[in-house]
Amino acid sequence: MHLCYVDESGFNRKGYDKNQPVQVMANFFPNVYNIHKSDAECKEIFEIIKDVIPLKEVKAREIYRGEGKWRNIKARQRVAVNKYYFEWVRDRNHKVIVTAIDNKIFLIIKGESFRDIVNSINHPYLLGGIHIALVIQKLNRKKQNNKGKTLLIFDEQDKFEDSLTDLIFEPPDFIDEFVKFDKKKRTLA
Repeated sequence: MHLCYVDESGFNRKGYDKNQPVQVMANFFPNVYNIHKSDAECKEIFEIIKDVIPLKEVKAREIYRGEGKWRNIKARQRVAVNKYYFEWVRDRNHKVIVTAIDNKIFLIIKGESFRDIVNSINHPYLLGGIHIALVIQKLNRKKQNNKGKTLLIFDEQDKFEDSLTDLIFEPPDFIDEFVKFDKKKRTLA
């Protein structure tokens, strides 16, 4: 079983926002059987960081850019923190799924050739969300008895929660062609 938490960055509420040109969604995809150990390790790491920097939560953007509470931390130290987290994820065989959508191109396409597709999904946030759900489905397809073994949790976005739920439970007809799933191999007895 897997527990999947999705968060976004670069969210555009109405139209194009040049300060947030790309809608990025990332999904941390740990194995639930090992989640208690991973959770304890995350808390331990956070407490170590919190002893040096008074934080309520770790924001990768702030570490990377040296913003907020990370402003006075040297770049090489921030790089070391990011490297530590990435190696930690890799060493525990957790997965990270990332999707990025150029908001400007999405809005241009909305008026052109892929109009039907884009209009049925309607917003970069929804496209990113359905993309992550489809990648998870594709990853789980290779496993036997995989139905019902993934819990997908999206960070709160009140504006889209019902639309995203509808897209996941009743995807548009074009999704199968869009994703190009490999056909399952079948053997005849």
